Amino acid sequence: DLSSAAFFIVAGLIVANSNLMLHNVGLNPTRTALLDLLVPMGGRVKVVNLEMLNGELLGDLHVDSSQLAGGEIPPELVPGLIDELPVLAVLGTQTEQGLTFRGAAELRVKESDRLAAVAENLRRMGAEVEEFPDGLRVAGRQKLRGAEIDPHADHRIAMAFAVAALVAEGTTVIKDSSCVDISFPDFFQTLQRVAG
Repeated sequence: DLSSAAFFIVAGLIVANSNLMLHNVGLNPTRTALLDLLVPMGGRVKVVNLEMLNGELLGDLHVDSSQLAGGEIPPELVPGLIDELPVLAVLGTQTEQGLTFRGAAELRVKESDRLAAVAENLRRMGAEVEEFPDGLRVAGRQKLRGAEIDPHADHRIAMAFAVAALVAEGTTVIKDSSCVDISFPDFFQTLQRVAG
């Protein structure tokens, strides 16, 4: 599903010299806000081999490392990106302009307070981030450094910062990383295989 693929899409965009193919990704038009955001920003993501299977639109995604402009996530896209915002905040650190989003107060009441958790862990990695009641502003062109990450038992925070670790200098340790099992038990093995 696209919300699980989002971590690999972001990794493919921000890690230098990436060339990644993700197979059989669900591309239901109501769930493709991520692509609607990343492609105009300069993200080199192409949909190939589109097919309909059991009433579900599936496709392969080809992702190349990209120079991303960043900017502000349009408010109308925020509801469709609510699960992807933690990893998009990580992506923001690697864009030209950084990334800002508002209208995401519901992230305060997910598995953790995701806005606070993202801000806290980005700061642990040396990033500049401003926290709002309903969003974040992440500065662009930042060098991240390895750190001990506290995902607050939230699978999406753990996965987002595993992606951050791919572009950070030094070692990153994610406490309680088994929290990813709730949605993606093989996440770390898959990420390691892809990052190879």
